[in-house]
Amino acid sequence: MPFYQFGDMLYLGKISTSDWVSYIQSRFAMRGKSISAEMASLLCQKVDNQSSYVQQLAWNVLLETGKETKMQDIDNGMRALIAQNSAFFMQQIEGMTSYQINFIRALCAGVQTGLSSKKVLETYDLGSKSNITRIRKSLIEKELLDVDGKIHVLADPVFKAWFTAAYMSI
Repeated sequence: MPFYQFGDMLYLGKISTSDWVSYIQSRFAMRGKSISAEMASLLCQKVDNQSSYVQQLAWNVLLETGKETKMQDIDNGMRALIAQNSAFFMQQIEGMTSYQINFIRALCAGVQTGLSSKKVLETYDLGSKSNITRIRKSLIEKELLDVDGKIHVLADPVFKAWFTAAYMSI
């Protein structure tokens, strides 16, 4: 690895949906297939415009698509994307405490603020208020959680979809 740590790390922001849509449509067209702007936009939204996931999901959808993309193709592509990443996601939650799992459950249920409120603590069995700080810190270190002010969100939209499918119906 001769270039390992050779240069500065750059954070690349998300590519806008409008830029993705035209790119995705052109790639589908190159293969004799079509995807509407609405479907390409939905594809981007499902993975929160995260570049690697947009590309991976678009490829999965392209493989599913006959001549013209249908909603079922996007659903199947998303299922394939989740399956392709599930072993990695399983590794991420191995060894987590029940409190950490419950915290993720709360986030998947739409709780983004007020995680230390009595109602949320009891509903999701999160322990004490002081426990929230420890859970938050550990999930940030695992790069699973993003915190913007008081708003908490899972950093990985595909992890969220996987977790929701695997653990929210239990």
